[in-house]
Amino acid sequence: MNSFNIPAAITEIVSKLKEHGFSTWVVGGAIRNYFLHRHITDWDLSTQATPGEMMQIFPYANASGADFGCVLLPSEIGTIQITTLREESAYKDHRRPHHIVFTKDIVKDLMRRDFTCNAIAFDMIKQRWIDPLGGQKDIQNQLIRAVRNPQLRLQEDALRILRAIRFVSELGFSLAPDLKTAMVQSSQDIAYLSKERIYAEWKRIVSGEHVEVALQILRDIRLTDLLPVQIPAIVDVKNVVPIFWLRMVALFAHDFSKLLESSPRNWIDFGVPKKYWHWIRAMSELLYIPPPLSDEQRYAWVSWARTIDDQKAMIHTTAVLGRTDIEEYLKHFYQLYPDLDFHRLPMTTTEMLHLAGIKKGPKAGQFLQSLYQWVANQPSKVTPAQIEKWIKARYTYRV
Repeated sequence: MNSFNIPAAITEIVSKLKEHGFSTWVVGGAIRNYFLHRHITDWDLSTQATPGEMMQIFPYANASGADFGCVLLPSEIGTIQITTLREESAYKDHRRPHHIVFTKDIVKDLMRRDFTCNAIAFDMIKQRWIDPLGGQKDIQNQLIRAVRNPQLRLQEDALRILRAIRFVSELGFSLAPDLKTAMVQSSQDIAYLSKERIYAEWKRIVSGEHVEVALQILRDIRLTDLLPVQIPAIVDVKNVVPIFWLRMVALFAHDFSKLLESSPRNWIDFGVPKKYWHWIRAMSELLYIPPPLSDEQRYAWVSWARTIDDQKAMIHTTAVLGRTDIEEYLKHFYQLYPDLDFHRLPMTTTEMLHLAGIKKGPKAGQFLQSLYQWVANQPSKVTPAQIEKWIKARYTYRV
């Protein structure tokens, strides 16, 4: 177990709780990632201590989730979530439990969890695994299996349907047959979930390495209406860099009209950040214009690209989607102007306006747009002499 490489911050927390008589276990994604030989970024703990008892031991902790048995503890490796052991209890609205029942028994806590791959704990003091449901074996077999009755697990919290699909997309696991059957039977319960919870899972589903398998499962269980519009036919999404907004562009690349079926407000209310929506819409519109690229379109691509993040990934995506003409052009322009910034030309805006005899105002904006479009279509980096020549040929020259 030494290869688990548990951070000192976790060891200190567990030891502190032990000093006060409370056993504590490592649980959650850290355990799963350990068996998958993946990098561990988040550490979650389950303890016998109640939130009130934890706050006495760690008075600087954040108790905002205390009603659900959760305390957030800041540390040098990030925020650590420590949750009091809970027993299985009845749920309401297919979202949350009627009430929280604390327990001292780690096995009871594991038996209330969603999937067997998440129902494993490690006792750091005794150096012992607690795995009552064979979660390690399921991880080795890359299988997502529900804890005991899959229908009951999904009825408790419909978000587990999307979590299962997210694990398929991120980990490449398969669904146990009885779990998939239960997902079909419970898919209508997704309607009870908030848009924010759905979006949080959707963002990770569409960004996963095995996204196309996950999308097919959404079709199999009849959840194609998960988004504000119908999920279109499966396209080549997996070869796009796993960046959410670029994956969304790829998803609708061959059916752009679907994006237009819903207003921007519907997407923003769904949880998509406003800037992402604008990038998705703008890139989709630009891709929709067939080749060859006109002077205006080259300028449109460059002027838009300079406003976004992930510029190189975006350029790669144009090629994946079959627009190598756009990729070649943007790569060339990027080599000339690495920051894609027209404001870094070899002459200042003031100098160029002076040469053109134009004062600041609407005419200045029109002048600069024409100039930038010309720059966007030059085969090499422009020089001050070329800029001056271009201005002299079109405007009253001032010495």
